[in-house]
Amino acid sequence: MSQAAKFLRPIAASSAPTPGQTDTVTEVVFIGADGDPEDLGGGGGSYTLPAATTSTLGGVKQAAAVADASGTVTAENFNGLLSALRTAGIIATA
Repeated sequence: MSQAAKFLRPIAASSAPTPGQTDTVTEVVFIGADGDPEDLGGGGGSYTLPAATTSTLGGVKQAAAVADASGTVTAENFNGLLSALRTAGIIATA
C-alpha cells in the first residue's frame, strides 16, 4: 500500500448505518482473509484502446469532413464518404 492507515474502524454489518443515516468516511482500508491490509491495485497503470475491427470492439478516430452533397448524389460523393469512413477505421477496407 502506498500509505498506512492512520485510523481503522471496522464496522460490523449489524451496526452499519441504515438508509437515511450518514457517516463520514475519511479513509478506507481493505482487509484480506488473513486480517492484513490488502492493496487492490488500480493505480498508475496505462491502457491503450485497441483499434476496432470487424470482430473486436475498439476505438475509432473521427472521420475526415465530407462536404454535403447538393443536387443529385453522385458515385463520386458516395465514394468520398466511404473513403473517409475507411480511412478513419469506421468501416472495414475489405
